[in-house]
Amino acid sequence: MEYGYSDQAHMTREFVRWFGRSPEKLRQNPSAMSDLLQPGLGNWSEEIAL
Repeated sequence: MEYGYSDQAHMTREFVRWFGRSPEKLRQNPSAMSDLLQPGLGNWSEEIAL
């Protein structure tokens, strides 16, 4: 609720849309979690004119 999701299913659908897997599947794959924690992931500000 704090982040604007009406329920857990809503948050999970958005998570899958962004990351291609559910939070549970991500937790089961330490290498995928490591990839997501890399600095600058999703930081495309240099590629667009701000």
